[in-house]
Amino acid sequence: MYEKLKPAIALLDKYNKPYDIVYTNFVGEIVYEDDWQIAVRVENGKMV
Repeated sequence: MYEKLKPAIALLDKYNKPYDIVYTNFVGEIVYEDDWQIAVRVENGKMV
C-alpha cells in the first residue's frame, strides 16, 4: 500500500502539507469510504 501512496506523499511534501502515516493491523470500524479516503470510528483514543 505504501508504494501506491508514494505519489500522493510526494505532492504533500512538495507543497509542505502536513500528514500522518499510521501503521496498524487493526483498522477499526470503517464509517466512511470513497475513492480517496477512509474514516474510522475512534473511541477513547483507540480505534473501535
